[in-house]
Amino acid sequence: MTNRNERPAGADAGDAAAALEAAFAALRTEAPRPSAALMGRVLADAEAAARDGRRAGLAGLFAAVYRGLGGAPAAAGLAAATLAGVWIGASPPPVLDRLAGAVWAAPGEIDVGGLFEPTAIAGFEIEEADG
Repeated sequence: MTNRNERPAGADAGDAAAALEAAFAALRTEAPRPSAALMGRVLADAEAAARDGRRAGLAGLFAAVYRGLGGAPAAAGLAAATLAGVWIGASPPPVLDRLAGAVWAAPGEIDVGGLFEPTAIAGFEIEEADG
């Protein structure tokens, strides 16, 4: 058995390099061409994909937006935030009425008295313990 690192008798490194260079030169001159059958299959797939894309229409737009937002976790977070906004908008806590009045009041009319007292937080009554 021969060692694969051994060179055959009479083989020269220059001959191997010249043969390799000749093989590369031959490959550079020949441009590979796909077969007609392959090109036909590729074009048929492209036409089918174009037809499917046109049929998707608005559903494709919603799918793209859904993927762009981040998929199911992001959609769930947006839905929860939307429901919380509707809930707070329909039944706002009493502190929001006073806070909105302070924010939208004309200059000089701001009355923050009692707004930040602990008993006024989110409409809950907090009883203070006698010391």
